[in-house]
This record gives sequence, structure tokens and C-alpha cells, in this order.
Amino acid sequence: MSDLIEQVEDRLADFTRDKRVLVLSWMALTIGALSAVVAYALVWLIAVITNLAFYRR
Repeated sequence: MSDLIEQVEDRLADFTRDKRVLVLSWMALTIGALSAVVAYALVWLIAVITNLAFYRR
């Protein structure tokens, strides 16, 4: 029983990195970049609508 617990603890304490970490990092970077572009576009759209509504330019 003690050997089984040690094997489980060794497996849980394994902090090796593999391809999945790179894929997840790439996905996070892509989503963050796309979110930044969308946010910039929304701020621009708010400015355009505000100018049209208040200043008719």
C-alpha cells in the first residue's frame, strides 16, 4: 500500500512540460491578440457612433 501511495505522489509531482504546454500557450496568445483587436475595433466604433450622434460629422 505504501508503494502505491509513493507512485501516485511521484506521478502528481511530475512537472515536466511537453507539446501540450506550447499548444495551450499558442492558443492563449492567439485569443489574447484577437481580443485586443476586437476591443480596439469596438472603441473605434463607439467613437464613430458618438461623433455621428452628437456632432453629425
